Amino acid sequence: MVILVVVVVVVVVVVVVVVVVVVVVVVVVVGHSN
Repeated sequence: MVILVVVVVVVVVVVVVVVVVVVVVVVVVVGHSN
């Protein structure tokens, strides 16, 4: 069960990082477009 919790935490962290990176890239691209 501990392993399952660790896997869930890792997946959540990865998803959050990916979302943040995508948002930053979109903001930068939109900023440069304007």
